[in-house]
Amino acid sequence: MSAKLYIGGYDVLDPIFGLDTGYDHTYLFYDTDGDLGTKDDQQIIRGGPKENYSGSYKVPAYSSDPDVTSSNIIIELRGDARNSYDYRFGDPTVTPADQDFRLLLSGAAATNAFNDMWDFALTLGSQMANQHGLYERDIDYDLLGPNSGSVVNSVMNAVGYDFRDYTPWNDGSTTVPNDPDEYPGHMGLLDGSGNDTFTAYIYDGGVTDFNKFHKRGGHDTIILEWNGPVLDEHGKLEVNNDIASFDLTTVYFQDLDYVDVVFEQAAGGTDTRLLVKKGGYDIVHVEDFYLNRLSNAQEGASTTAFEFEDVIYRHGSNDADFLNQSHSSKDVFIRGGYGNDVMTGGSGFDVVEMDSTSIIAVDRDGQGGRFDFEPVVILNNTNNVDIAALIESGHVLV
Repeated sequence: MSAKLYIGGYDVLDPIFGLDTGYDHTYLFYDTDGDLGTKDDQQIIRGGPKENYSGSYKVPAYSSDPDVTSSNIIIELRGDARNSYDYRFGDPTVTPADQDFRLLLSGAAATNAFNDMWDFALTLGSQMANQHGLYERDIDYDLLGPNSGSVVNSVMNAVGYDFRDYTPWNDGSTTVPNDPDEYPGHMGLLDGSGNDTFTAYIYDGGVTDFNKFHKRGGHDTIILEWNGPVLDEHGKLEVNNDIASFDLTTVYFQDLDYVDVVFEQAAGGTDTRLLVKKGGYDIVHVEDFYLNRLSNAQEGASTTAFEFEDVIYRHGSNDADFLNQSHSSKDVFIRGGYGNDVMTGGSGFDVVEMDSTSIIAVDRDGQGGRFDFEPVVILNNTNNVDIAALIESGHVLV
């Protein structure tokens, strides 16, 4: 037999009270030989709260491990599934259908995908001292998210799968999937510590249609899914910088140019969120974008870039920002905003607007440089130069 990768789950209160609340937990289950009857070759990836690893709820193999007391999300990676909180097949009466098992992949595809999921999951949190296979993420566990649904969604997303297309089967069925909204937190997208690529998938139902990204570290790219020119919808994204990181998050707008969207500060300029609107509707929120942090870590302005088909855009706040695109070969447009900003271009045709002094610096020769000290040419913007036209034409307007 060949390897098999499943997604499974159960009602959140079923293990304790046997109740059906309508809200489910989910996890990933890998079987090396595809035979569920041989139990020493199975592995589990899951997330959960501290209660799963405390007191009488600890698995027997690790009962001597100290109780977990942190309120944060705990990521569990079990090389032997029998030692996981989610393992139920020690009871011979429990069947895969009881765990809503849905086959995702078989053979080499299952092995490759699970290995990639495992590698990514290792970066989601910090390994806990004196614990077996537990990793702590610096975000509080919440019944409504982020939670176990967020962990599974993130692990699947990191290797190119949309959780909402692969939810576990409905109780007792092998053809009807559960509604994604039975998994609170399924729109949570937890970042790892590496340089990751995610997709903000389109989702039109439930409590929220926004993918809620929680930054951890690394230079990440998040692609807004686009469903083509007929429907012309994009996935929606909320960026949260929960952890002190100077690393960059780049949001990629498929099939959109800079002029196709509008950037504005929420609540008419009194909120710290940056909104990006397409056709009058929000498609991206960056939380705490305008919040002034002394170290610039976590600041949305200094750690968020917006990539369009024609240009990469950096949007400054009203405070001192570090807007660095020195790694970019694509044309860059940087709007500094007020404050003592340091703005660095790349190797493309770059345009910089410094609002506080009403000037634009343009990297005409494509050699990059720190525009606050070495602009190639400075243009006075008192005549309201059309920056969008300048970018699209590829010519300097004076």
